[in-house]
Amino acid sequence: MSALQEKFKRLKAAMPSILEFAPGEMIQKTETEYYGSLCPFCGQGKDRFLAWPNAGRFWCRKCGQGGDVIDLAMKVRGVESGDLMKTYLNE
Repeated sequence: MSALQEKFKRLKAAMPSILEFAPGEMIQKTETEYYGSLCPFCGQGKDRFLAWPNAGRFWCRKCGQGGDVIDLAMKVRGVESGDLMKTYLNE
């Protein structure tokens, strides 16, 4: 594993739940622990934006935006990965 890959692995482990970066109220949809809400990117539907906290993943069924907790934090906060590393890894 490269040094950069190792940094991203540590960053992902240090970050809070993906639900901390999700917009508005996330409603638990099933016992399989996925949550739904209004999509912060396309603004469609109250359950188009889905998040799986245990996997640290998200996806919008309408606009197709998706990724992991790092992707969501960068998009919602409008920051780069280096900014997240400074915040969560003190680097």
